[in-house]
Amino acid sequence: MLDPRAGTRLPARKGKHGGRQGVPRFGAVHSLRQRLCMTELRCQICGVAADRASEGVLWLVDADPWDLAPGGETTAHPPVCRPCAHLSVRACPHLRTRQVALRVRTFRPAGVRGALYAPAPGGPRLHARRSRPTGRGW
Repeated sequence: MLDPRAGTRLPARKGKHGGRQGVPRFGAVHSLRQRLCMTELRCQICGVAADRASEGVLWLVDADPWDLAPGGETTAHPPVCRPCAHLSVRACPHLRTRQVALRVRTFRPAGVRGALYAPAPGGPRLHARRSRPTGRGW
């Protein structure tokens, strides 16, 4: 969500599922927040703790269930809390038509999603947006 008071392009974090303002920016990933949500198991939408149960941490993926390979999946999307999971399947274009809710017990970070900048006269310029695997920890 955009925070109209901030004057920036960073998604606003309201937490506690209230007071959301602005327009969703689907596909716009803030790489530091993405990394923190992955490593600290926070909800990618609101920033509170992701939903946890004895079956595992809650993740939503835009996939068909029969396309998944148990034990071999990777995603650049952090987990979610239950209220935001319900909101996401209604609001996110990728999740409206197909989604799978997964409870994951064991996982490890596999990459960082963000923008890659290249040096250029007058300052850095955007080179590409993509996910990059990491060879080491965060």
